Amino acid sequence: MEERLRFYDTGEAPKKNVDVMRAGIEEMKAEEAGVAKKEKKEKGEEKEEKKEKKEKKEEKKEKKEKKEKKAEKEEKGEKKEKRKRDDDEGEKKEKKKKKKDA
Repeated sequence: MEERLRFYDTGEAPKKNVDVMRAGIEEMKAEEAGVAKKEKKEKGEEKEEKKEKKEKKEEKKEKKEKKEKKAEKEEKGEKKEKRKRDDDEGEKKEKKKKKKDA
């Protein structure tokens, strides 16, 4: 409409309908491409977030396993120390018995 008014004021020829329609179609295609890119980007971000969550979960699992192994080692060490103390006490008792017997 504005172009027709300009035509009457200045004599400038308005755009043809075919040209306007082509421009509109190109504009729509560009918008669709932008939306598609945006959707693709969002999907990529979702995948990346899932990957990060998975990595964090694996790290937690590894830490838990390390902690459990450490606890097992400490438990084994405590058992060894207890056995050693028991053995030492047993030897002391035997020595006392030998001294009494002698």
